Amino acid sequence: YVWKKWNESFGGKRVSRREKTSPSNAQPPKIVPYEESKAEIIAAAESLGVDSDGVRMMMKNTRRKTIKDAATKAAQKKAARIQTMTASGVERMQTELTNRGTRKTITSSGALNQGSLSAEDAEGMDMDHVYLSFTQLLFGYTRVGVNAVFLIKKNITLLRLRTWLNKRGIIKPKPVDYDALVARLCLESSLACYYKSKVDNEAGFFFPHLPYVDYDGKKKVCELMTVYVDVITKKMTKATFDKDEITGSQAATILFFFNLSANHVKIHSMANWGLNSEVAVKNVNKFLYQNSLVTVIYNFFGFTGFGTYIPGWKNKGLLSKEWNIEAFEQVVIQGVDDNIQAHPNIDELVPYSSFVNFIVKTRPIFLSDFAKYRTQFPGVHGEAMYIGTVMHSMDHTALDWACEEPLWLDVDDSRFGLMAEMDRVVMVGFSKDLPGLTIHKRYKGSTHPFYAGFYQKAAKIDTRHVNC
Repeated sequence: YVWKKWNESFGGKRVSRREKTSPSNAQPPKIVPYEESKAEIIAAAESLGVDSDGVRMMMKNTRRKTIKDAATKAAQKKAARIQTMTASGVERMQTELTNRGTRKTITSSGALNQGSLSAEDAEGMDMDHVYLSFTQLLFGYTRVGVNAVFLIKKNITLLRLRTWLNKRGIIKPKPVDYDALVARLCLESSLACYYKSKVDNEAGFFFPHLPYVDYDGKKKVCELMTVYVDVITKKMTKATFDKDEITGSQAATILFFFNLSANHVKIHSMANWGLNSEVAVKNVNKFLYQNSLVTVIYNFFGFTGFGTYIPGWKNKGLLSKEWNIEAFEQVVIQGVDDNIQAHPNIDELVPYSSFVNFIVKTRPIFLSDFAKYRTQFPGVHGEAMYIGTVMHSMDHTALDWACEEPLWLDVDDSRFGLMAEMDRVVMVGFSKDLPGLTIHKRYKGSTHPFYAGFYQKAAKIDTRHVNC
């Protein structure tokens, strides 16, 4: 089975990141500039004729650059990747610096364009393209895949049982405040990146060109979704979807689906620039090598493999007959292609969001520490690694914390019910931690000084998030 999968998707189909044809051979793509996304949002609001004055009010303040921004850019430069995938390449670069008579080391000199990796920016993100050998893929299936399948089957079975019991009135989910649920999704997950500004206590989250699956099972695009949240009461005050005002329940369904299908995949995509799956790296950093294999495996399972589950879920009655693989894949592809929007105002949410507070405070620590050890992370982009490890784990856990009960998501909604069906499945089968892993995967307990050191510093900021 694994040999068949390797031949179908890896053997002769992909190349090493050292090859120029690999998307992640180049530098990570530039994110969408703030002014560009701001103009798109205002234009969409005016085109729809929905609350354009309110949107303009929210979007009027463009944050000025500060000393903090300059410090962040300096940290990013120091944490830039070494342009080689091998330890021998690192040694060669250091020798060249020494021969030049400079006091600089690789750690202090910023990015070096001396190896097999390109200094050019990638044209866009790509979630699933990194090559694995057959033995590496076999490692992924046996050490991670088996556990993932067990989790999915067990929790899907429980979901079917609870859905059946709920329909017959035997059990009832505990009450939910949908306005509070929406606020949690916006404030306490990666959806916080769509925050643009705040007027008094009301924060505005804007989602332009939002892809979704409609009631007929077809992929469509909402020109603009807006969500307003009172940061004091932590409740949604209003939400619109194109020209329509929507309820808290509907907004929760859409946001959950958008995150799982078109937003979280951006994190997975960026993670490809934060790994090194070359066998030679084991001699320098075994933990990096192992985690890189797991990242590539998950990107493969999530992008290439996810759609294969849909027919089975339809047969089990968890998804309606209108669901089709193509529509879901189109949403995912658009999410990856749309890239990440710049979010320069996000630190305004620090007092109101433990998620944002942790990210804002730990990111510079991570980049600074990474710069000190980057010779042990050849070919790894520091910020991409932070996104693909720290933020990725947090986002999975955050969605689990935000929405405790899958039955809260309304599968009977006449327009958005299909997305709620998928939300329920993903919530129980894909957002939970894998059981029974025999590999060590966490920063906590790592024997590598970078991982262990960062964990100790981050734990002083937030003990809950650091253990996601």
